[in-house]
Amino acid sequence: MTQIYHDKVTKLFDEYYREGDGEKPSPSLRIERSNAIIEDYIDNHDKAPPNAVLSRLATYILLDDLSDPHPDKMTREEYPIMSYGQTGRYFARNGGLKDEPYDHGEVIGYTPGLDKDGKSVRNALLNSDNAEQRAQDWRLFIRGILSEREAFIVERVYEDGASHAEVAENLSVSRQRVGAIMSKVLVKINEALAK
Repeated sequence: MTQIYHDKVTKLFDEYYREGDGEKPSPSLRIERSNAIIEDYIDNHDKAPPNAVLSRLATYILLDDLSDPHPDKMTREEYPIMSYGQTGRYFARNGGLKDEPYDHGEVIGYTPGLDKDGKSVRNALLNSDNAEQRAQDWRLFIRGILSEREAFIVERVYEDGASHAEVAENLSVSRQRVGAIMSKVLVKINEALAK
């Protein structure tokens, strides 16, 4: 029975690609067609369509964004919608760490302080004198307030330089899920630091 609906979705894809470079169906028309298939399924089965059908319909609605071949799509748009392949290629191209060590000007994060004359200065969080101790303190701090999974994600991203896509692959979740967990982690860390 589900095969009928897969065939209907396949027909929508065929129509979209048949247009070639001509006038493609607008996103609102694609949403309307997708809703019609969902409503038909609900009317006939008294439940929502299977996830496989819904996933294909979502892909159909987002075809313009997912098939955008621009190489810098990730930075052109505020909230880019990318396929897993596009995300992987982006991070493979742009996600590596530099081979040379960071200097103080590139360190993210400063603490307010005073110099020997009493003037306000910004001290880098990491420097050659305290980097190892601060790294140990950081691990203890995050392990004290975060779950094991959250701490793993933070350490992979910030210590190992892993991309969200790589962490998602390690955890067998989506890149978006890793991003959502990171957002919650930042809130927890901010709350802990505010205390």
